[in-house]
Amino acid sequence: MHWKKLFNNRFLGSWDLEGRESATVVIDRVETERVQNTQGQSEEVPVVYFAGSKTGKGMILNRTNARAIAIQHGNDTSKWPGKKIVLAVETVNAFGQQTDALRVHAPTSRKQKQAAAILAEPGETETETHDTEDIPQ
Repeated sequence: MHWKKLFNNRFLGSWDLEGRESATVVIDRVETERVQNTQGQSEEVPVVYFAGSKTGKGMILNRTNARAIAIQHGNDTSKWPGKKIVLAVETVNAFGQQTDALRVHAPTSRKQKQAAAILAEPGETETETHDTEDIPQ
């Protein structure tokens, strides 16, 4: 178990995908919530929630992930519910150090997966995806 799961994390984090490369999820809603930032100050942030989530946790949207969803599904957040996205864990530079973070990607179509399999080097495997219900609590 990832050590961050030992704490009461109100929001979804990379540790929630522990052991998985990615998860395909469906957006339920986008809300603005007040949180305490790393400097201890209160601020409002966008939070995206997912349909069928066992944990009920939302994911705080940073600009990178919000832009990725907007590129896929348009700038109007009221039109995002019902849309699929893929959450994946990537190592990023944040706050002066390397850390794992959730990143948003476009779902891959069946044709894209078939083309990737044809072009893949021998021994490479397809990225494993899971539905929201598969994200452990």
